[in-house]
Amino acid sequence: MKACVTGGAGFIGSHLAQALVKKGHDVVVLDDLSSGSLPSIEKLKADFIKGDLRDYEVVKKATRGCEVVYHLGAVVGVADCVRNPKLAHEVNSQGTFNVPMLV
Repeated sequence: MKACVTGGAGFIGSHLAQALVKKGHDVVVLDDLSSGSLPSIEKLKADFIKGDLRDYEVVKKATRGCEVVYHLGAVVGVADCVRNPKLAHEVNSQGTFNVPMLV
């Protein structure tokens, strides 16, 4: 199975990506590294795309050929959301809108 993990360099996303790779799945990690950490996935046998969820073409590229998308990418910290609510809304709403529904 081919899977995409958005927010895959974050704490939960990186662990999910690791578990998927360990089970033998092909994994694409999409993350803008705004809060994720490249060292958490750099030894992982997965494709990495640095990109913004608000960019439809980047999301489309990351999810191409995937059978499942684990959408974990978001602005999640309360302080970050309060400090920049427009960014949080754009990333969390438009980013989710851009993630394709795989049927």
